[in-house]
Amino acid sequence: MSEPFKRFLNTGGLILVVAVLLTNICLAAPLLQETLYEGLVPYAHTASGGLVRADQKTQQEIRRFRGRLERFGIQPIVETKAVQRLRATIGMRLSPDPSPEEVWETARKVLNWLYSNIAPGQQGYRDMMGKAGWPKAERIANYWNRNGKLAWAACFSKAHLVFQIFRIVGLPLDDFGIASAHYKNAEGRVTPTHVYLGLRVGKEWFYIDPGTERDLGPFAQRSSVGGPLMQQYGPGVDYEHPYSFRTVGGPGRFIGVPLLGKPAKADSAIKIVQSKSTGSVSTQVSVPTRVDSDMASLTFFKLDDGKGEGGTIGCGDREKLVKVKIPKGREPLGFTLNLLLRHGKALAEQHGLYHPLAYSHLKVARLTLQGAEAVVELRGRFVIGGVCDTPRVMVQLEQAALQFPQINNVRIYINDVIISALLDQR
Repeated sequence: MSEPFKRFLNTGGLILVVAVLLTNICLAAPLLQETLYEGLVPYAHTASGGLVRADQKTQQEIRRFRGRLERFGIQPIVETKAVQRLRATIGMRLSPDPSPEEVWETARKVLNWLYSNIAPGQQGYRDMMGKAGWPKAERIANYWNRNGKLAWAACFSKAHLVFQIFRIVGLPLDDFGIASAHYKNAEGRVTPTHVYLGLRVGKEWFYIDPGTERDLGPFAQRSSVGGPLMQQYGPGVDYEHPYSFRTVGGPGRFIGVPLLGKPAKADSAIKIVQSKSTGSVSTQVSVPTRVDSDMASLTFFKLDDGKGEGGTIGCGDREKLVKVKIPKGREPLGFTLNLLLRHGKALAEQHGLYHPLAYSHLKVARLTLQGAEAVVELRGRFVIGGVCDTPRVMVQLEQAALQFPQINNVRIYINDVIISALLDQR
């Protein structure tokens, strides 16, 4: 390696190198992994070990987070007396280049110390946070010095606190981060809300959920630690496949969202097409759906006017179907969705009905069929009128796909974000 290139890496140039690798080279030969809620996701090998997500959505999320580290209290630690006292109390001493066993055992001892020095509760954590938001390491140390205990509340506060304590004791910055993953809630929605830790030991990544308050066990028996959160409603948290991973980035400048576990053989049901000219990955924009006739239905709504019998959708609305003819030779699902997105407003007005996507400007970017599940990816501007539109949009888009006999489930993304997450924000 040349000296100029070494200087480039040492001054932070590796951030640029990794970003280029993840967006170009890794996508040329992705390793597809089956997730619990997002279908197949491309991953790429890293030189430091393990796999990281190699999709465009993840790279955008990483760039956004890098621009707002201060919001999460993640800045260089100021060596105050309170920080030094807290470090001495925890009692961990790491060598400058710790072995994998030393990293594991230190993380284990720190967590066990923390579990016995926590006073759970919203008020305590609010006091530790203060008005500045997520607490800096110095504020956490000051709170400990005043109270002799630390505090946490919900899952993000637990992960954030452990993350900051790992920084204080000196665990390698490239070897841990705050992970976020999906699970299914009581309403049957996939929600992106559970937060926990990822820890790299050697070249292996593990997930650790501090909320379980379980001992990690010795290095020789090391394994990930999670909990049965929400398993009464579905498979539970997809711990192995976080969609977000927040880290400071140490000397190695680790950037990525890692697979927190061993890679599995991906389902080959989805057809991946590699472009030889660009090295990019794309999938077919149509799927081989079939229909029992040459007709399809578009769903619109008759709004409740308070004068007649109300319906069960939205705010007392009723579904109304508008039949459309599928031209010979056209792929039914792609044609139906495109017609709904491009001409739905005019069709709804023609029949005196309401179209919740009337002011959105969306187009079908990609369609795939994984067994009996259709994955619909849309791009463009997404605008809806309010909370009453949330169930209307879900019914409208889902029914466009579920009317075809070989589809019994549909997953919808808008601009690379699963639609349930977007609708939860409205």
